[in-house]
Amino acid sequence: MRARHRHGRDRGNATDTTEATGADAALLALPALSALLALSALSALPALPALSALPALSALPALAWHDGAMSGDVMAALDARHEGALRRLHVAVRLELNRFVSAAIEDRLRTRPLFLAGLSAGARQSLRERVDRDAFEAAESVAQPVADLRVYYGAETRTIEEEDRGFASTIADAAHAVAARLLGALAFPGDDTPDSSEGPAGASEVGHALRFVPSASLMWAWRQVRELDTVRNQLADGAPPSFETRWHLPELVDGG
Repeated sequence: MRARHRHGRDRGNATDTTEATGADAALLALPALSALLALSALSALPALPALSALPALSALPALAWHDGAMSGDVMAALDARHEGALRRLHVAVRLELNRFVSAAIEDRLRTRPLFLAGLSAGARQSLRERVDRDAFEAAESVAQPVADLRVYYGAETRTIEEEDRGFASTIADAAHAVAARLLGALAFPGDDTPDSSEGPAGASEVGHALRFVPSASLMWAWRQVRELDTVRNQLADGAPPSFETRWHLPELVDGG
């Protein structure tokens, strides 16, 4: 039997009414039955976690980098590489200073057997210990000036050559200072003074030619740090990815 629809108005609101009898009434009852079955099935499902149990938005990973936004994974990769580069630079500076200071002392002792023979065992022991200790302390003390250089070069436009000269000069100053201090502490004769078992009368007036030349390894470690500094600055500025960005941060999704 075909259901008859009647359209009417009650107090200005349009209403639709449907009249049904017989089999039509049974068919119209099916949706209500389906709804009951659905509710029964939902009641058997495990309860959803409370809102308080959900992770905070701040704990969720950031969106993938695109149009200036970076994901947490990309940032973590950059942080890890930056930290690794800084550790390598710190070790390289320590080795470089230790090498230079050791050479400054050892080379002079090798060419001055009489002076070496005049040193007591205690003096040699003290000198040997101070070479390592003073070189280590110099490397620690130079960490802040190097950090200041990085900040300065990040704010000012300088060529790679200028940056390298500034860094090498900073390390050279530290190397010369510690070597000269050790040479003076034990009254090493001046470089132009003949070998003798006795130190010069005026140890403070003697001259020692010191010339620090940075190794390729030290300069490589420095440049790695500076390139990663550049990557971080470029990302912060929203600049297009450069070679340094693509090489040091391959995780970056830049759309090209």
